[in-house]
Amino acid sequence: MVWLVGILSLLAFGAVIDFIAKKNSINGDEEDGIKNGSFSEDIYAQSAIHHMNDGNDTNS
Repeated sequence: MVWLVGILSLLAFGAVIDFIAKKNSINGDEEDGIKNGSFSEDIYAQSAIHHMNDGNDTNS
């Protein structure tokens, strides 16, 4: 029964956060984050993309 209260509390907390985000029109657009990032963040993102692409390169 205690776990049910915990789950309901988490769901209520998520609903409140969603309401606040929508009220303040907070947008979670990743493209804006990339455009507004610093040079070092850009290098890090490009490096991560490069490593992801290399890891998915299989010839099978």
